[in-house]
Amino acid sequence: MDDATFRIPMHGVGGFVSLDAILAVVDGASLEWHLVDIRAIAKRESGVDVLQLEEDVRAHPGGLALTDAALRALARQIDQVIDCEILGLRAERPDASTPDVSIVAFDSTEWIVRLSEAASSRLNQDGRLTLLDVDRAGSARREARSLADGDIVR
Repeated sequence: MDDATFRIPMHGVGGFVSLDAILAVVDGASLEWHLVDIRAIAKRESGVDVLQLEEDVRAHPGGLALTDAALRALARQIDQVIDCEILGLRAERPDASTPDVSIVAFDSTEWIVRLSEAASSRLNQDGRLTLLDVDRAGSARREARSLADGDIVR
């Protein structure tokens, strides 16, 4: 299987799709994540200073390095992502030009998730990505969609 790319609207009939929901379908435990760009709104109760986070990201030209656990914890504290670029790199091959996973948010409208051939091997047996409907509190409500490579979800 070659690289697989999924385009997923953030807002749709099935509900809101958060960064937390996107990460829930990506096996990133063996990856080092690099937060290359972010504009977001934190949950009020989170205590996350988004302006400081944006500044920290800008201070690291290759992206702010995060473990899988740290990225997932951050995602749970974010209410809405406006724009972002997150790269998942294998520790033994940390080449940002060929990430194993690329997650891009564009203008609060859609997610573009690209999985390399290596990362694609972790998709469902039929080569599909199963996305959960998630409410704004981050609670999975139900399995919403099963996406094939190249699907554009409306």
